Amino acid sequence: MSAENPSRAELEARLTARLSSLDEAALRQLDATLGAAQEEAARAAAGDPPADNASPAAPDDILAATASESPPGSRAISRRDFLLGAVAGGLVVTPTNLLTAFWATSRGEKGGAARARQAVQPELTKLRNLVKLYETLEQIGIDEVISTGIAILEVPLKAVREGSKALQAGLGLADAALTALEGALPALGAGLALAEGLVSVTQARLKIVQQAAGEVGGKLSPLADAIGSFFSAILSRIPFGVGERIQDGISKITELITSLPSVLDGINNQLLLPLKNDWLSAEEGKGLRGRLTTPLRQKLLEPLKLHLGDLAALSDSLEQRLFGPAKAAIEERKKIRQQITDYRQANAL
Repeated sequence: MSAENPSRAELEARLTARLSSLDEAALRQLDATLGAAQEEAARAAAGDPPADNASPAAPDDILAATASESPPGSRAISRRDFLLGAVAGGLVVTPTNLLTAFWATSRGEKGGAARARQAVQPELTKLRNLVKLYETLEQIGIDEVISTGIAILEVPLKAVREGSKALQAGLGLADAALTALEGALPALGAGLALAEGLVSVTQARLKIVQQAAGEVGGKLSPLADAIGSFFSAILSRIPFGVGERIQDGISKITELITSLPSVLDGINNQLLLPLKNDWLSAEEGKGLRGRLTTPLRQKLLEPLKLHLGDLAALSDSLEQRLFGPAKAAIEERKKIRQQITDYRQANAL
């Protein structure tokens, strides 16, 4: 067949080749058009008039395009000519006019696409501007600032954590020492009571010695005088020469005995009573327990333990609720940023 009057096979091949360039909307439109064309061809073959309520088989813009954009030498195609020509391949109209209709349809699709692009262009511009704002926001470098801040805070926080552990160990030792001291207080109290008893017994016996020496001398004198008189009376009854040899030893014994009252008084007043009243007193607020161990526990050790516990909780909270999530978020942002870079490279954006 000639180029001006192609065969049916040539027309089918040409139309089939053009189908691949149409989008889904155009294919649906063409399917509806061909379906209506088949009905019109069947009516024409049977000699029936066109259906009065038949829906338009070809869009008005296609028919208008054939009138305004058809190549020179071709005539405008009617709706019925288009439908019959689409099915019969040129039995009613010339192939040139039929192809002109499809050419107009293609031009209409391209024009519709252009109008669609023009309609969405403002929205695309807005989205592009929004993407640029996000890109500008990414250029601020907040990830580096957060990473640097975390690194700065982690150093003193680590020192605080390690210092807290050392202080907690020291508090444990101090508490153990106070406990040992408090455990020794009853034994110290018992030793104090024993010392007080011995001093009291010794003082009582010295008084008995003083009374006995006074009776020998015929009068009650102070202990030193009574003891001196007692030993002098003994020496006067010893034969001549013997008393002189033992007199020096007796005088030493006399000095020892006569010094005991002052020694016992010093032990009692300067050692036992202060220990009893100031160090080992069982009264509330007094003694080692009231002035040392209890205040240390209540005002130093226990508050310091609570403070160290708060520091440990703060450290754990910062690590679990700030540092850890922030680091994880920064790593995730790095991955997404790399995905964006890869996507741009793959799509030449």
